[in-house]
Amino acid sequence: MKSIFSIAGGILFALLFHNQYLGINLLIFSSFLIVTLLLFNKRIVQSLPIIASIVGLIGSAIAMTWHGSSAALWSYFISLFTFLGFVADARSSVYVSIVNGVYNMLLGIFHTFIYPSDKVKEVTQKSTRYGEWILGVSIPLILLIVFIAFYRNANPVFDAWIDRLLFEIEFVDMLWLFTASIATFLMFNVIEPQTIHEMTDADAMTSNQLTYDPEQNNHSSAELNIGTYSLVVLNLLLLAVLVSEFMFLSNLTDFAAADLSRAVHHGVYSSIASVIVAISLIAFVFRGSINWIKSNKWIKLLATGWMVLNSLLLVSIALKTLTYITTYGLTEKRIGVLIYLTLCLIGIVTVFFKVHKAYKVVFMVRKNLSYGCIVLALFSWVNWSAIITSYNIEHGFETIVQLKACYPQNALVLKKMSRYDEVVKMRNSDARDNYESIITDRNWREFNYTFYIASNYDK
Repeated sequence: MKSIFSIAGGILFALLFHNQYLGINLLIFSSFLIVTLLLFNKRIVQSLPIIASIVGLIGSAIAMTWHGSSAALWSYFISLFTFLGFVADARSSVYVSIVNGVYNMLLGIFHTFIYPSDKVKEVTQKSTRYGEWILGVSIPLILLIVFIAFYRNANPVFDAWIDRLLFEIEFVDMLWLFTASIATFLMFNVIEPQTIHEMTDADAMTSNQLTYDPEQNNHSSAELNIGTYSLVVLNLLLLAVLVSEFMFLSNLTDFAAADLSRAVHHGVYSSIASVIVAISLIAFVFRGSINWIKSNKWIKLLATGWMVLNSLLLVSIALKTLTYITTYGLTEKRIGVLIYLTLCLIGIVTVFFKVHKAYKVVFMVRKNLSYGCIVLALFSWVNWSAIITSYNIEHGFETIVQLKACYPQNALVLKKMSRYDEVVKMRNSDARDNYESIITDRNWREFNYTFYIASNYDK
């Protein structure tokens, strides 16, 4: 049964993706993959992480069918590897699941050679079963080919059907056969996912919670003083920075575009440094007995204050970015800044829980990666290229270079705003190719909702 589903998956993959753009074919194959893994791993429906990864996988596949952005594609592969890893072991952290997912995709079929003790049945039994399976498939296949040849000569209508079928699935295309073979191999790899034992077991045994170690008491007093003095200095410094940020924001019109641009970019760099230093320092100070000594009230208060001030710094950078957008237009990088600031804020929240709940650093790594995948999945649903194009045209910030860079996801917006012909003509002259075919010459396997609406907009 496993072999049948693996071969069926390989053939389906080749039928859907060989010489095709990505579109609804990704959603169809993802649904097949999920159903197949549910059949062979029935326990997985009981796991919340697996259900969440299925939602992410289907959601990103729908986003590819909707608008097909690169962010949706990245989200799809992350969700796919996470899903495979969680099926292998639902207890794993996100980063371990991703590694296990990649491991299964590339080496899953060789797992029993890497871990011989995982073999469930004897090799001789497997050899017998594989031999029976080969005979069971090859003999009917040979008979089918022979009798098709007989019937084609006897009936011209049947012959026309076979010709049409062969043309449709490109049976004689060696590249199609190669694609089907590779896809079958990958299906064999992932149909019953396994784990990298050492890494997965180590992750399962690593708790989020810190435990009290009496041997650290000898150093707790010195570390408490170092941490307290450091946080006092850093809080005062960050407070001064925030005052200067407020003064800068209240007089933005007095600064040139170059100064505003530099302030936005340097603000991002400073927030990166500030958050990394904050996480590193707090993780070091609160790594041991300071979490339990009675005199830690002030250092916890200082750490909380620094987190609040860092959050205000992120808000000020967001305000500068929004001002920059309203003054000079919207770009993918400026949207990326806002996404990054959101992730930084999430990171600060996890640090807060680390301090007040006595968690380990691994807790922050696990949570931040999990929330990062969720944020990526949510943002991948949005057709940012269309939003950027629409905003910039409406406010007079568009350039032909940017409009071309956002194509084809912005095709419908370009048509609505009568800029489509200009952009396509420019792209064709630059690349000497027919870029309009990206949205117009699509079959049902490549269906994309945005492209379909755009190609039929004038009809």
